Formats: sequence, structure tokens, C-alpha cells
Amino acid sequence: MDSCTLQYLPISLDILMFGTFATSYSISSVSGNVSVLFPYISETGTLVPESCVFGQLLNLCACLGALCVYVWYLHQMYRIEHNECIRPHHIFARITLAVGMLSALGISIVANFQATSVLSVHLLGAMLAFSGGNVYCILLAYSTRYHLGAPIWLWTLRSLLCFLSVIAHILVPVFARLAGEMRLPPRKYEVNDEGYLFHALSVTFEWVLAASQMIFFLTMTYELRNFTMSSVKVRKTRFLETPGKDTSPS
Repeated sequence: MDSCTLQYLPISLDILMFGTFATSYSISSVSGNVSVLFPYISETGTLVPESCVFGQLLNLCACLGALCVYVWYLHQMYRIEHNECIRPHHIFARITLAVGMLSALGISIVANFQATSVLSVHLLGAMLAFSGGNVYCILLAYSTRYHLGAPIWLWTLRSLLCFLSVIAHILVPVFARLAGEMRLPPRKYEVNDEGYLFHALSVTFEWVLAASQMIFFLTMTYELRNFTMSSVKVRKTRFLETPGKDTSPS
């Protein structure tokens, strides 16, 4: 196949991300490592054996996410150049690309550094993934409306997703602190435990945060459906001598 429509990249990312969370949650809950109700996303991939699956699949998500960010950047630059936009729009696109790549790096860090192993690095990765993801979504929503002329309904949808993601991001640590977290290794909360309600709210908003960003990436399909990606081609750029064959002039 010489080319494929780019809309399938964010769709594939969401499918893989959902599969990652569903798989790690299923393994961790069946193994009894986390509570069946209201575990944090990272908790479902902290202990073995689910940490192995969680890390491997989440690394793939990070790679696919970085590819989506880069492909969107190429699409954005193409439209900016053909619309003869001013230079600040080019700079804005490059800043958006950098933020998106940092967010993808954060996902990989979360995958490789479990909270029970290196908490500080894990939290750094989570900050890059979620905070960077929020900033990336906001920048992308702004540029698609004011630089690329996206329809008002799409801009409204993306703005609502950004708002939901930011609010959820703020409430996750607020309710976690009220619940008296965090404890290591992951604590299995019971309904009668002190702070259970705040814990449940914190976990719920973390899943809302992840879901809103996943849905936001899915909205990229509207623009990317009109663009294709060509397969990599290998071309000879210089003459190669055949071993054992005399190529000197006679």
C-alpha cells in the first residue's frame, strides 16, 4: 500500500490506549493488587505482572502519540503555508509540536518508572503527560480556530474538552490530598475507610482527565481525513561497487 489516510492514526491511538487501560485494570483487579472500584490509572500498572503489560503497551502509546503530534504538525504547516499565513503562525505551530512531544515523553516515563520504584520520576512523567497534554490541546484548539479556520462546532467541542480536562486535572490532587494520599504500595480502599469518598472523587477525575484528552485526539480525524501518509521509499543515492567485481576503467 503506497499511502494511508491519516485519520486512522488518532483512532489507532485511542484504541491502543483504551486496550492498555482495560488490560492492566483487568489483570490487576483479578490478581487482587488493586481495588475493583476506583483504582488510579498508575496503580493498575504498578505491581507485577500487570506492570509488565502496562509498561510495554503504554510505551507503544507514547510512540503512536508522538507520531500523531508530528503528523498533525506537518498537516498544520502545509495548511499555513498554502494559506499564506504570517510568520508567528509558523512559530506557534512549532511550539505546539514541542509541547506535544513532551507530553508523549511523559507517557513513556510513566510507563517505565512505576510509582513504587521512583516516585519523583513517575510524578514528573505524569506532569508532562497530563499537564503537557492539557497545554497541547489548548494550543491546538486555538490554532485550528484562529489559524486554520475550523468550523465553530468543532472549536466548541474542543474547547469543552479542554475545559473538562483542565478542571479534572485540578481536582485530582485536591481530592487526593483530602483523602490523605498517597501511600505506597497502592492502597486497596474499602467503602468504610476514612477518606474513601475523596479518594473515589480523585480517581474518577483522573479517569475523566485521561478520557477527555483521548476524545480530543479523536477530533483530529476531522482534518486528517483529507490527508494521506506515503510509505517510506528507499532510493540509491550513489554508485555501489559489487564485491569481487573489477569496476576500474579498461
